[in-house]
Amino acid sequence: MRDWALWDRVLDGGWLSLNLAYLVYAVSGLFRDMLRLRLTLLGATALFIIYGVVAEIWSVFWWNLPVATVHAWGIWMLLKQRRAVNLNAEAEAVRTLLYPDLDRVSFNQMWHASDEHTVSNKVLITKGEPVDELFLILDGDVDVAVRDDLVVRLGRLRIVGEMSSVTGGNATATVTANDNVRIRTWNKEKFARLLEDHPEIERAHLRAIGHELTRKLT
Repeated sequence: MRDWALWDRVLDGGWLSLNLAYLVYAVSGLFRDMLRLRLTLLGATALFIIYGVVAEIWSVFWWNLPVATVHAWGIWMLLKQRRAVNLNAEAEAVRTLLYPDLDRVSFNQMWHASDEHTVSNKVLITKGEPVDELFLILDGDVDVAVRDDLVVRLGRLRIVGEMSSVTGGNATATVTANDNVRIRTWNKEKFARLLEDHPEIERAHLRAIGHELTRKLT
């Protein structure tokens, strides 16, 4: 009889919904993306509402209704905000290839924190000296001279100065732009503040750096 009583409690909708609500609420702490966080909290709130109905604890039901409304409104506003961001084809290509985990709103902030230039036959980075900017090649190519006998050519959608942008150390190679190289540049200090203020951009950038380093080592 005790086994059947325990089984009845496990199958009881109120017991299940309450414990699932707490589980989902605990899992929500793993998400830093605001949309995922809101969706998870809305799910937990819906389970609390179900528990209130099944267990006939109406205070739980009524208190969680406005909470669910707030989360639903927040989700709608986030979706509206993300749909409002229109990236041009080039920016969308960069986001898709280099920062696929970054949503358009966050990427738009990162993209517009940079400046675009066209340079020809110009030294962008000098080995052994501080690196003040992070570079993304949009068109053309650059020569990366690690040693006198080792020069690597990098082209479109390659990142240059990535390690110095994170570690703050001096350059380990000299980088020279060839003819008509179009680049986007991020000031190192401003970029560091951007990463500090937006952890999701920092995580995406670290993944992009890891991918870039892998490409350079292979």
